[in-house]
Amino acid sequence: MFVGWDSFYSMVGQAAATLIGLMFVIVTLGPALGGKVRAEASGSAVPLFVTPTLVHFGAILFIAVVALVPQGSDVAVLLCLLACGLAGLAYVVIIGVKISTRVSLMDRSDYSARAAYVPVPAIAYLLIVISSVVTLTGRPFPALAVGAAVAILLAVGIRNAWGMALFVARRAVEVREAPQDDRTQIKNV
Repeated sequence: MFVGWDSFYSMVGQAAATLIGLMFVIVTLGPALGGKVRAEASGSAVPLFVTPTLVHFGAILFIAVVALVPQGSDVAVLLCLLACGLAGLAYVVIIGVKISTRVSLMDRSDYSARAAYVPVPAIAYLLIVISSVVTLTGRPFPALAVGAAVAILLAVGIRNAWGMALFVARRAVEVREAPQDDRTQIKNV
């Protein structure tokens, strides 16, 4: 099915695995910023914005593993891709509802952030679903469409991970630049 795509899926699988590790580092750095930031992060939307990025990287890793299985059954591969696409679509819908019900979470003028959390990943997962269904009905497998979907998810994940890294870095600067009295309060929180 994925004949000739070995290098592509090896590369994106390794990239996704590495970026998952880096996301754990970013999330781990958050608590080191102080009690006030830690309390703010746990009560805010940080988990709502970190988890989708990890899910997209996980989906890329899963698709890469499925694509690289030697001599796997075409039907089994397609069913795995279909399940991944449907689960991804359902997840994006859930995230979209959560983000829309918490209006203050995201700056309304930040269209790239809004696009990166709902419509763009939805398009990628929809490509995976359509490709799987089309192939299950007997048509040729559109490997390029699945590859494009994986590339889209990787780009969205990188964009979102960068946004989280900037958020953590900004919070660290805010804590360091806080007046001494505020730092004492931050440590006591």
